[in-house]
Order: sequence, then structure tokens, then C-alpha cells
Amino acid sequence: MAVKRHGLANRRKAAGFSQEALAEHLGVDRSTVCRWERGETEPQPCLRPGLAAALGLGPDDLDILLHRADFTPRPALNLGEHGGPAIGWPGQLLRLKPAPKGFDDDPSLHTFEHRLRQAWDSRSRARRANPCLVLVGGFAGSGKTEFGRFLSGTTGWAHLDKDALTRPLTETLLRSLGSDPNDRHTNLYASQVRPHEYRALMSAAFGSLDSGSSTVVSAPFLREMPGDPWLQRLAARCMARAIDFVLIWVDTDLETMHSHLQARDAARDTWKLNHWENYRDSVDINIRPSHPYFLVDNRQNAAVGLLDQAQRLVDARCDDW
Repeated sequence: MAVKRHGLANRRKAAGFSQEALAEHLGVDRSTVCRWERGETEPQPCLRPGLAAALGLGPDDLDILLHRADFTPRPALNLGEHGGPAIGWPGQLLRLKPAPKGFDDDPSLHTFEHRLRQAWDSRSRARRANPCLVLVGGFAGSGKTEFGRFLSGTTGWAHLDKDALTRPLTETLLRSLGSDPNDRHTNLYASQVRPHEYRALMSAAFGSLDSGSSTVVSAPFLREMPGDPWLQRLAARCMARAIDFVLIWVDTDLETMHSHLQARDAARDTWKLNHWENYRDSVDINIRPSHPYFLVDNRQNAAVGLLDQAQRLVDARCDDW
């Protein structure tokens, strides 16, 4: 039976965190923190830098705190006959066996095994660096998704686009509320749907980041980027988890925006295009992030094209990120 890690609980209290506050800070459930302190589980490796920083500890100090005499480790997971002996992560990954019987010769399994080992070797040789969170914001039709995709394709980082990630759930939720599934302009959408979209988007982003994968996120961020408190909380969360944080704003003009919206012909843009004058009057084309950011000029008269700007940004900054 596991024994409580009183040292971890005491250190949390000394740092001024309740279990709920520490869980929110790290992006986990309160029950997860509770299980750590009961000695039932250990913090995942991807969460340890953030936990150590929150508690004011170095990585070695946290390890000592977790493995002091009053800690009884949880029994190892038995993978069964096809998985071989339980040897812990990441060793389990490198000892996967094809299962069930009859599929041992499937080439797709051997291809996956080969690619897994290649990826592991490459990651082991790579320079150790913090994962990077890149937020790409801008108005609808500004070109932010295209820019985010190009960054992702050039760097190999994950790319999360708000519309692609949340649209099916957004449309279902709007229908359940008795609204148009393409509504993106009413108070109902703004108050009861939009916050959940961004919460889901950022949860997915931190899930990727916690695995050590740098992530590009494309979304308007029209309230978030100019809003200093939101950015401050996000920057603090990234700092606690040893994640580098970069903002990119894709600038455009109303004519370019209108042309892009017409060209992509998306149902969610119907209201904007049918009420263009009203929508145009609501757009403050001069808003910018409240924290330092890179500016991408995607206006019709821009001297350098969108993809060329992305390439220049990658060439100049990617190694630093």
C-alpha cells in the first residue's frame, strides 16, 4: 500500500498552493495532484519541470522529494505475453510486439517499429531545447491559418487550427442552443460557445506541448491577444512548464480580408459577407497583441508575400525558438 508523500504536500502548502490551485496551474485534475501526494502515482516527466518551478525546487530536489523513504512506488504495469516484461516508459515503446497472433508479418507494423526507433534515435541526438508555443492570430480572412500551416510544414511542429479542431462541436452546440450552426456574431455564440472553443484549443495545445512537441496554434485571438491578463496568465503557465512562448499577428486590410472570405466560401463566413458593411464597421484593423510579437504583413500591397515572410521568419528565428 502506498504511503502519503507528506513532503510533497507540505512543500505545496509552503508555496501557497491548494491542491486545486496547483492542479489548475499545471493543467491537470485535482485528483491527479491528490494521487501524487498519496504516493499512488508519480508526476509525468513532462510535468515535472512545471511542478518543480511552482514549488520553488530544482529538478534534483523534486526527485529527492518524490523518492524519499516515505514513498512506496506503484507496482509496474504488466503488459502481458505480447508486450513482454513491464520495463517502464519509454522502454515499453521500444519493445512493442505485434499482436494478436496472425499479424506478425504485417509490413505496416514493422514499418511503424522502424520509424519509431528512428524517431527515438533522432530525438535522443537532438539538442535539448524547450518546446515552443506559437500563437498565430488575426482577423477572419487574414491568412493566419495558411501562415500557421506553412510554419508547421517547415519546422515539423504540430499545427492546431481552431476551426478544424472545434467546428463540429461548435455547430452541434449551437444547434442544441436553438441557434444557427454558422453563427459567429451573436451574443449567444460569444458568451456560451466561444469560451469553450478556446479552452478546448489551448487544452489540446498544452497536451501536445507536455509531450515535448512544439506547437503552432492558429485562431483569431481577437479578445485574447490584446487582453493583457489573458496573455499574462498564459505566459506564466508557459514559464512554469519551461515552454517558450511566441506571438505572431497577421496583418491585413479590409479589401484583402473580403477577397479571402469570398474565395474560401465557408458557411461560417456567410453572415460577414451578407452584412459586409456592418461587419466592416465593427472591425478595428489596428488592434495588436499587448505583448511583444512578430508582425506579418498580408495586405494586398505587401512588398513580400505571405509564404516568403514565413520562410524568412523561420530562417531568422527558428533556431532561437
